[in-house]
Amino acid sequence: SVYGKDLTKEHLQAFGETGLQALAASVNQQKSRPKRPSTTLKVSVPHHKTSFDLKWKLGDSLRDVAEANDELMAEYLEGTCGGNLSCCTCHVYIEQPEFQALLEEPEEAELDMLDLAYEPKDSSRLGCAVRLTKEMIDCPTQLEILIPRG
Repeated sequence: SVYGKDLTKEHLQAFGETGLQALAASVNQQKSRPKRPSTTLKVSVPHHKTSFDLKWKLGDSLRDVAEANDELMAEYLEGTCGGNLSCCTCHVYIEQPEFQALLEEPEEAELDMLDLAYEPKDSSRLGCAVRLTKEMIDCPTQLEILIPRG
């Protein structure tokens, strides 16, 4: 199964010998890459009375996590602008003091967009502006975001 679709013998034959060699080389290259460190992110959705854990990889933004977990997150975190700080559809609350202390100050563009967000608070951030750092991975407390209504 590749990307959720079953491969048949005909699919593989369509690649031809050169295509299969390229595919095998690509797979080997992927296997030899070092895995990026990660941590578990707790996503809480109070207005739906639910929460779930997601894997968050070093260097990825919260928007990237949502995109990689579209089946769980599509309803909560859109990221319409593609992560360019030009919308507020990836608005989240980060309320843990330990987590807040590890964040960089928001840029002016982020603050401008947060002014347009539904029910912004002091703990509001745009998911596209928050990237996982080594310091966050080393945090002894599980990192958590809250999804606001709206």
